[in-house]
Amino acid sequence: MLNRLLASICTLGACLLVIAADWPRFRGPNGEGIASDQTIPVKWTANDYLWKKDVPGSGNSSPVIVQGKLFMQTATPQVRKLLCYDSQTGELLWEAAEKAEPVRHHLKNSLASSTPSADSQRVVTIYWVGEGLVMVAYDHAGKRLWRVPLGDYKSEHGAGLSPVLVGDKVFVNFDQDGKAKAQAFNAADGSLVWSADRKAFRACYSSPFILERNGKRELIVAGSLGITSYHPETGSVNWDWEMDWTGEKQPLRMVGSPIAGKGLIFASTGDGSGSSRMVAIRPGSHGAVPAVWEKKTKGFPYVTCMLLSGDYLFTVGDKGIAGCFDAVKGTEIWRERLGGAFTSSPILVNGVIYAINEEGTCYTYRAAPKFELLGKMSLGERVMATPAVADGRLYIRTETKLLCLGKR
Repeated sequence: MLNRLLASICTLGACLLVIAADWPRFRGPNGEGIASDQTIPVKWTANDYLWKKDVPGSGNSSPVIVQGKLFMQTATPQVRKLLCYDSQTGELLWEAAEKAEPVRHHLKNSLASSTPSADSQRVVTIYWVGEGLVMVAYDHAGKRLWRVPLGDYKSEHGAGLSPVLVGDKVFVNFDQDGKAKAQAFNAADGSLVWSADRKAFRACYSSPFILERNGKRELIVAGSLGITSYHPETGSVNWDWEMDWTGEKQPLRMVGSPIAGKGLIFASTGDGSGSSRMVAIRPGSHGAVPAVWEKKTKGFPYVTCMLLSGDYLFTVGDKGIAGCFDAVKGTEIWRERLGGAFTSSPILVNGVIYAINEEGTCYTYRAAPKFELLGKMSLGERVMATPAVADGRLYIRTETKLLCLGKR
């Protein structure tokens, strides 16, 4: 999904599109984590940043960028905020606030872990305000358009689900301990369009995405007990895959978001104990669908998301093990230790993977069947948020700053 059309030049029956890509949701267009920008450096020093800006408050919310505006959440114990920056200069344009209460959360979580989603008209975000969640939409000038309470939320780790704005709807995977729903809201006024109850066990944090195949669109929602395809207009179920937890001490949790390609959907699950699984499923037409392949071992992603490039599936496990797999067969091609713990998900830019560990070390290496490290840079402080790419620039949120890299 490329969001801004700058020019359309049609000659000899062919149409050449000159476009600038936005990064409208968690992990960019359709949640794939991929950008084609060719002006992002693979190595840099502290003197190469276009700008650095201090970020008020704290949070793990990742940046999103639409039409030159960068949005992300931050928080204090009593207030949750949505920040809007000029993505070219780093100037803080406006902030919107929501009163809240202090709440306990996991050490790797935060009071502002939800990543907003935006289009050319609005930005939608979910605030964790205490016992419950509220979803709020603003226009690009910071005017509140609507506010919808989503209800109470329970999880031992705290909240962190992110909305997904697609066309005239906002999709939410409202999954918590013991209760789960897939929901669609009207993007114009926040009214509920449909809600579908899901099997629930342990809270998951994966974000939905749109799968297009056979000329139709499906909403793919993943949770701790399986993956389901819904009709995005009605919420009716197309097909479903149910996880088999045989041999596990307890059902694993789906934190990272699934991706699609090569006619398959790829997902990973894990647990704080280090147990983890990866699976590839083939979408069906109706009813239950089987797994094409499934792998079970330690070192697969639990919190982080995967990447697909050509024939290969790339992973960065939470303990710093990077991997490359044949996407269709599931066979391992290589595995390398990067070092450190990872919460930020890797992204792919012009054939290069950017992976940042919690200590703030960024590793760059080729998305290829042979591991080739290109760079290893220190960002100077802790990183938990996933970086974003738009208009030829790379944006990284550290513990206290927002950094911008690109061609001068």
